[in-house]
Amino acid sequence: MSPAFRPTPLRGCYELDCAFSADERGTFTKIHHAGWFREVTGEDLVFKESFYSRSKAAVLRGLHLQLPPAHYWKLVHCLEGEIFDVILDLRAGAGTFGRVHTLALSGENRRAVLIPPGCAHGFCVVGPRPSLVLYQVTSVHSPELDTGVLWSSVPVEWPLARPVVSARDQALPPLESYGSGIGL
Repeated sequence: MSPAFRPTPLRGCYELDCAFSADERGTFTKIHHAGWFREVTGEDLVFKESFYSRSKAAVLRGLHLQLPPAHYWKLVHCLEGEIFDVILDLRAGAGTFGRVHTLALSGENRRAVLIPPGCAHGFCVVGPRPSLVLYQVTSVHSPELDTGVLWSSVPVEWPLARPVVSARDQALPPLESYGSGIGL
């Protein structure tokens, strides 16, 4: 039982169709196995922290990242509801600086996304239901290295005309402030 990994246009970023089975009792979804990620990334990813957020309809979170040396791989799943997920490449020299990848994650499609270090991440809740999003990261959160990119400065057609955005996320620096990217 293993997921299907699909590379995205951003080097090192993968969409996953999680391993899934269903029977008369309900469903079973396997979201993590160390060997899967080693095979795809060539690295032994050890997730050191896990978080989840429950967000109401029309909420937009992000775009967040941790700067080196606290940068991390991030695995994101939407367990309930549906989100429009956004990954922004901020890596200097990656060849894709400033490029964006978007995808739909939902409890129904059981997809996930594996995001490499140096990419910012955010999402907005689509539809009337709240969303429950699980994040697993390979470093411990470092408040002094926590930053992000102003959501409205990124070349994305967000599916919400008037999202609900926190004051913190509204105050994030625009994409232009990252110059040619962050070094890793």
